[in-house]
Amino acid sequence: MFRWPQILILGLVPFLPCAAQDARKKGEEKTGPVSVGQEVPDFELTDANGKDWKLSELLKSAPKGPAVLFFYCTTCGPCRLEETEMDKFYKASKDKAEVRAIVGSRGEKAAAATAFNMKKGLSFPCVYNKTGKAASTFTARTTLTVVIDTSRVLRYIGPLAQDGRAYAREALEAVLAGKEVAAKEVKDATS
Repeated sequence: MFRWPQILILGLVPFLPCAAQDARKKGEEKTGPVSVGQEVPDFELTDANGKDWKLSELLKSAPKGPAVLFFYCTTCGPCRLEETEMDKFYKASKDKAEVRAIVGSRGEKAAAATAFNMKKGLSFPCVYNKTGKAASTFTARTTLTVVIDTSRVLRYIGPLAQDGRAYAREALEAVLAGKEVAAKEVKDATS
């Protein structure tokens, strides 16, 4: 005798391959979390103008080098505490790296987050990840910063800064200099 959860699960089985095929069509295969030193799978980001960018395209399109991504949303308390530092980082690094804030709250789009930032006098650009692939790639739950080199290898994951140390800035400088990142993975003390 079947129970309702069994019937529900069995009823969904035929649809699972289709979901995987749809992800492959978009160039976004399902994968688990990426560790420092591993290649970051491609995922798509949509900017405030509605233009879609793959991570690989973002890294290739500009001569600026690596990418620094902040996971951020306009409704998050910890984000409010870090947004001024994020903006300072963006202003100091925008000529050296592709710096973007990936907005992550449900239903929040890049255009709305960009408008929110403009009202607050913040200049960092926001992008949106429609599929959630970016957040799952790095298991991002709250604010998180990642530095990805031009070969799409994750070089740093952790907070922007913590305990007076600018971890993301240090990681970006090491990547730009072709050196090993000293603190590759830093646990956020606030989460």
